Amino acid sequence: MKSKGYFLISLDFELQWGRFDKVVLDNVRKKELENTLELIPKMLNLFEENEIAVTWAVVGMMFNKSREEWIKNIPKSIPEYTNKKLSPYRYFNSLKPNEIFNKYFFAFEIIESISNTKKQELASHTYSHYYCLEEGQAIECFNADLKTVKAISKNIMSLVLPRNQFNINYFSVCKALGFSTIRTNPSCWYWKADNDNLFKRLFRLIDTFNLFSYNKCVHLDFFKKQTIFPYFLPSSRFLRSWMPKNKILNFIKLSRIKFEMTHAAKYKKYYHVWWHPENFGNHPNECFSELKIIIDHYLNLQNKYGFKSVTMGEFGEIINADNAHNS
Repeated sequence: MKSKGYFLISLDFELQWGRFDKVVLDNVRKKELENTLELIPKMLNLFEENEIAVTWAVVGMMFNKSREEWIKNIPKSIPEYTNKKLSPYRYFNSLKPNEIFNKYFFAFEIIESISNTKKQELASHTYSHYYCLEEGQAIECFNADLKTVKAISKNIMSLVLPRNQFNINYFSVCKALGFSTIRTNPSCWYWKADNDNLFKRLFRLIDTFNLFSYNKCVHLDFFKKQTIFPYFLPSSRFLRSWMPKNKILNFIKLSRIKFEMTHAAKYKKYYHVWWHPENFGNHPNECFSELKIIIDHYLNLQNKYGFKSVTMGEFGEIINADNAHNS
């Protein structure tokens, strides 16, 4: 594992399931989601042409093709959140049956395209965009949720938890169901998912544009301490979307990421960028241009330092092989 640095990209693919409790499905939101669906084939072409490995963590409900299929696949045990607004089952049942809504909730054809594109890994974002730290949910509901994911696709091995809420008590469920890797937050106080608040969100925003705070690269020795499946893979940097009328901040954001990528490549470390495809929905062309800058920078680092693009699943295999070699 010491021979090179590793570059990971993971995407939380959610459509309306990721924001239904916060964003109304009005015309503005619909346009954002439509732009997202139109942009994903371009992203896949960009990744394939440049041999970029990407992990797509998909909300399991998006595998359904219709409301009828969605009803059929409801898990036997579902979370009864104290905050009723968090329930996707309650929300979707409140919508009037109408085929026009399907493209904002279901994406089977897009998921198939991802699966059929080289170096792309399909991962789970849970079946129902499940919140592990919210009041009213329980371990048996989490177990039923992930079992539904495995019923849909047994090949899914990596897991990204919605809003990065990880309940350590649920580790045994992830292990029993055969997940090999779980994405976690950076190891700093303002990324801890428990008791999230405005103060923490403010610090995360500041960190995006602060070139002088410590970088989020991870030394490979960190992974030697992990000897039991599933492995924890910390995220490094959230790629915020392009901001109109903020050229300087956009430049600083990309400079921050490129600096950290260079550091990881040069000093043979691990670096993990993530975002939601839906983040690109408001300004798809500008966001795509920024993504191309990041990919071009990766290619330069690959040529110069041997920086290697891998999926979460592939990196889990690297850890496993390294542990076996050292045992």
